[in-house]
Amino acid sequence: MGKLIDSTWQDQQLHTSKSEAGILHLDKKGIIELGQFVASEFPEEHVTIITGLDNQSTKLLTLFEKNTESVGSTDFVRIVANRREGDGFLRQLEIEIGPKTNFVRAQSFDENWAIGAVERAKRRLKPYELPRFFHFDYLGSTINSLIMASMIAFAPSIKETPDRFFYVFSLVIIMVLVSWSFKKLAPNAYILLDEKKVSRVTRMMNRYLSAILGAGGLVIAGIITVKFEETIGWIVDFLITIFR
Repeated sequence: MGKLIDSTWQDQQLHTSKSEAGILHLDKKGIIELGQFVASEFPEEHVTIITGLDNQSTKLLTLFEKNTESVGSTDFVRIVANRREGDGFLRQLEIEIGPKTNFVRAQSFDENWAIGAVERAKRRLKPYELPRFFHFDYLGSTINSLIMASMIAFAPSIKETPDRFFYVFSLVIIMVLVSWSFKKLAPNAYILLDEKKVSRVTRMMNRYLSAILGAGGLVIAGIITVKFEETIGWIVDFLITIFR
């Protein structure tokens, strides 16, 4: 007689669906709206909102709505709700917005729900997503490609080898700085908790910093290319002044 096997658990498979979002810019009202969306997926459960990486704060959505924030902005938000499903596993939906990545993730024994929940969440995030033009993969790489093209086109016309080396070296440094500035300075997400505690200039800078950095790099590269001889003269005069 064969061994009887309880296939209750084996017949169930936990499905996970995940999708990344672009650069996000949202305020407390937006966080609440996303929290209410998550709550609509879990009408009988509490929604938890976690803010901040270093100084983490955890609140239920109902308390977060009423709370007066002590800081103007934060670098991290996680909105999550779950409930028990099947043999003790969790049906869960989370929206995470932070300095490195923004994503939506859902898990459930119901694959259709997991996939559908992520798609619905992505639609809710769309109004807060900046055009992909502002992301380094698009704007930064395009700027670096233009700098590289100008370097390839202009470098052969420089007769003196030291000058040619200096020109190529200068543009390579600019490309490295553009890449670094996008990854380190341009925020992947800007999360405003209290608009009154953050100046309008700061809000604008965080929203469009990637474009400003990219344009700055392109302008500097253009100046070096168009006014190459004058640029060398400025640098030589500067070095003479320093070491005199």
